[in-house]
Amino acid sequence: MMEESTGTDRESPPGATETQPQDQPVILLCFLRRKPGLSPAEFKQYYESRHAPLVTSLFPQIFRYERLYLDEGRIQAGEPLDVDVMTQIWFRSQTEYDAFLANRSQETTDRIIADEEQFLDRANKQIYLVGAPERSQIP
Repeated sequence: MMEESTGTDRESPPGATETQPQDQPVILLCFLRRKPGLSPAEFKQYYESRHAPLVTSLFPQIFRYERLYLDEGRIQAGEPLDVDVMTQIWFRSQTEYDAFLANRSQETTDRIIADEEQFLDRANKQIYLVGAPERSQIP
């Protein structure tokens, strides 16, 4: 008997089997605004040239660090979001995420905060912990 397909396929991490599942990726989804007085171009320039390299150099547990910049001039539907960028910070597993949390020293945290204060509206940042993405199989 065939199982019914839902049309959605989740990629398994390397080494995963039906009898021995591996940890799924853990993702931090961040909705960030630029600091008042910064243009979108200045915000992006600082983030790409200063902040992103700093974060990835301090946290080797991160294996994917993506920024999706919103362009208010290209809204397809609905009202503009009150964010400038959506950032995805990926960890290969819960174990890697736990190591990230455990290895954050006060000095490292202070460096990140000091850098964020240069370009982010820190009072309005939102960070969510989300699970592995679902993927649709496209014929």
